[in-house]
Amino acid sequence: MSSLTEILGTLFRWAYRLVMVVLVLIKGVLWTIFSDPIILGATLFALARLLGTVVETGSKAVIFTFGRFTKEGDHGFHWLIPGIQIPKHIRVRSATMDLPPQRATTVDGFVYQFDINIVYRIDSARAALIEVNNVGEAIANITQQCALSVIARCTRHDVQSREFLNEELRDEITRPLGRYGVYIEHAGFQTIAPTHQTLRVTQVSVIVHERLSVYQQYRAAGLDEEDALHLVGATRIPANHLHLKVLRRAESSRRRRKIVNYERRVQTSAQRLIRQWQAQGYLIGPEGEAGSINRPRP
Repeated sequence: MSSLTEILGTLFRWAYRLVMVVLVLIKGVLWTIFSDPIILGATLFALARLLGTVVETGSKAVIFTFGRFTKEGDHGFHWLIPGIQIPKHIRVRSATMDLPPQRATTVDGFVYQFDINIVYRIDSARAALIEVNNVGEAIANITQQCALSVIARCTRHDVQSREFLNEELRDEITRPLGRYGVYIEHAGFQTIAPTHQTLRVTQVSVIVHERLSVYQQYRAAGLDEEDALHLVGATRIPANHLHLKVLRRAESSRRRRKIVNYERRVQTSAQRLIRQWQAQGYLIGPEGEAGSINRPRP
């Protein structure tokens, strides 16, 4: 019995000494804090941040108690229970997002490349943090899928109307993004253009009419059909009057060269016949005319 009493007395004395040491330390800390205004202010600020959260203008705080949604906090200071309540901040001001270039095929089989820009804001911070893991990635992915769907329903003539495409895109992405508390202020195609292969296909009729017009101009300028077709089929087509004058001069000189070459061939052939006749014993007159050709005497 005496040994138990001694043990309890010893434990009490050690507990008393520990409490006194803690009180002395607290007293020293409080004296240091209240004796220096700077330390006092820093201590109060640390306690305030531990017991609350500050929400900036243009943002909201979603407060969770034991992991369960409690309330939304606007800008300002909000008290919290340390270790029990946890805040999560999200920006609700308008933001702009530029999506990377995409390609889509229209209903008539033409491929277009486009860029999209959207302006959005968060209307419901609770839905943006709870309903989706990353609201930014959700906006980008849904917008890209909706843009592909819009282009797939359009024809080549519908794509030329930018206002129609922007309206269709905004209506397409408003409903799915509204589930996540996102409001679309503006959504539109910054650029939309056909690919190189699509451009070649769509411009065939225009190129045919253009080359037909150039061909008719060449024919009216005096070129023959073969030369006009060669020029129309060339990569570069001369179309001004100076080039047409040069072409007419080249055509006339080409004709003169053809005539000279023909005369030379005729003269060469005639001389060859004369030499053959002389070798066969025919008498050729001094002028080399057909009337002076006589049969040899027996």
